[in-house]
Amino acid sequence: MGDKTLKWFLGGILLVIVFVIIMTLVHKNDKEEYFNVVDIPKTHNIYNKTDKKYLDTIVSAGLSVIGIEPSVVILEQLKKKISFESEDGEIVLHAFIKMAPSPFGNQYIIYLADLPKKEYIGVLSHELIHLIQYETGHLQMYDDYMIWHGNIIYDDNIPDYRDREWEQDARGLSPILANEIKEILIPKKDDR
Repeated sequence: MGDKTLKWFLGGILLVIVFVIIMTLVHKNDKEEYFNVVDIPKTHNIYNKTDKKYLDTIVSAGLSVIGIEPSVVILEQLKKKISFESEDGEIVLHAFIKMAPSPFGNQYIIYLADLPKKEYIGVLSHELIHLIQYETGHLQMYDDYMIWHGNIIYDDNIPDYRDREWEQDARGLSPILANEIKEILIPKKDDR
């Protein structure tokens, strides 16, 4: 090898080494965060139909915190973006819950948008607050009306999304539930 070829060869190797070091530093914090190992109680009938296999763990931890045992909770992926206009502009739903009464107890389907993993605890906490509202009878949904704390609200008279008391309730309580779920699922820095 000539002197010039050797310099190009060594320069190429140095460039590859620098590239590998930079990529290692950039992606150092991209490690998958895992939850603590938790046993899902046999009474929690959770069916996760999404490709996010950790979502049932979040729901199980949340059900344990709130102390409610619905018959079934099904987790489904939202097929398309759901949004609507509000006084504050466009609202994009990250999730919503539907109750399906059955002779065997209430069943719930929680539809979820595709989100980063770290957002699911907060989103599912919000939906679990709605589950509490359904289970306690504070929120009841029917084809053309709903009942909130005994007050009938017809579909043509539903308040703006941000003004709905059941949504305000869920927005206010879900951070508390989310923190309790995180206490169960997220390893302490000392435990890692």
